[in-house]
Amino acid sequence: MNTRRLLALTLIFGLLASTAAAAPLAGPCVPGAAYNAACDANQDGQITVTDIQLTAGHWNQNGVFVSDNNHNHLGQTWTGSNNPLTIQGAFGAPSYAVMTLNNTVGHGLAINSVAIDGIYVGSAGYYGMVVNAAGQDGVYVGAAGSPSSAVASASSNGFEVAGAQGDGLYVGRTDRHGVNVTSAGEYGFYVGSAFLTGLYVNSAGSSGVVVHQANVGFVAATNVNTGAWLSTNNDAVYVAHAGNDGIDVYDAAYNGINAYGAQYAGYFSGNINVTGNCVGCLQANFAVNAGNRVLQPGDVVSIQAITPTDFDTAPALWQVVQAQSGQAVVGVVAGRAELVTDEDHRPTETGKRLVPREGAAEPGEYVTIVYSGPMQVRVAPGASDIAAGTRLTAAAGGRVRPLGTIKVQLAGDAGTADLPENAPFLGVALEAATDGLVWVLVNPQ
Repeated sequence: MNTRRLLALTLIFGLLASTAAAAPLAGPCVPGAAYNAACDANQDGQITVTDIQLTAGHWNQNGVFVSDNNHNHLGQTWTGSNNPLTIQGAFGAPSYAVMTLNNTVGHGLAINSVAIDGIYVGSAGYYGMVVNAAGQDGVYVGAAGSPSSAVASASSNGFEVAGAQGDGLYVGRTDRHGVNVTSAGEYGFYVGSAFLTGLYVNSAGSSGVVVHQANVGFVAATNVNTGAWLSTNNDAVYVAHAGNDGIDVYDAAYNGINAYGAQYAGYFSGNINVTGNCVGCLQANFAVNAGNRVLQPGDVVSIQAITPTDFDTAPALWQVVQAQSGQAVVGVVAGRAELVTDEDHRPTETGKRLVPREGAAEPGEYVTIVYSGPMQVRVAPGASDIAAGTRLTAAAGGRVRPLGTIKVQLAGDAGTADLPENAPFLGVALEAATDGLVWVLVNPQ
């Protein structure tokens, strides 16, 4: 057989074998048929075996995969601008999964950057998203313009991570919400176990974590390191409404809540209830320096009047001056105070708050007065006989001195006795005076 005939037979058998392996769809999409742009998968102007193979894979020209209930064709990377991948078809009842990733080496699902939603679940009958186990990140979203992970409605858990060696959910940056679960029948966000951080929000332009309404706002049951680590420009945790507790710490090996704030470590617009001891607590009130002398920290003051205000932190201001010998005292100066206006305040508030600051208060300035608790107080010159347990009263210049005694003659031949002088009482010294200061348990009487 000559070489030309052998080559022709090889091409014919190869064509037949390729056509049979491709299992072409019935219809006009066959080699040699009249040209049809719908059959020209690679758009080269002719119908070839390559077009038949691509058409048999059920991809059309718009990047839509037409389901034949055999989803093993999705081993490709689909790229291009404005060229979305849409999977159409009816899927079976649970536990049938639209997409299952078993034993992935890298990320189970990686979304580098999207304009709207990184992951969006419109409605789920049970879990919106479940990550059973991940070697590194359960779900990693590099950047998203809108909610990076959004679940509109789920009857059980909106988002669940059963176990992760790294972070349960890591959101690097988002312009709005890091995680947005509108409604969930059980947990909006649930992390069963995380080796590092259950929920980590590095930066959020609005709110790191928002709980609009829930029976329990945020639960951190058991964590090796941190239950929730948040760094935001606004509220780290914001609870708009809670049917029971806004934040509930059932058990903590160290501090249930550890807080520090530039204004207040804790701000409560209503009453608070403490069933245990309040260690190191001071009771204080805001006042105005109504005198003509500068009020230094440690000065003892007397009160002249009370003025009502519309401040959120001080419904009434004391008018105080530096106490003098024999005057009734109301407390000790802790420092000056500053009026701060908060534009984003509660509807029931004015947004005007007095904040304690360090330093002296000039005449007319706001000042913080401690009326109960341990405070350092300035000692009058020559009052060196102060020791622990000494009862103190006001001296000249807002200082303190020991409460004096008077000697009285008892009836008959009973002799004399020393009685405390009849002067206003500030408190009891907790130590001996040192360098013109003494620690006093302030309790004016």
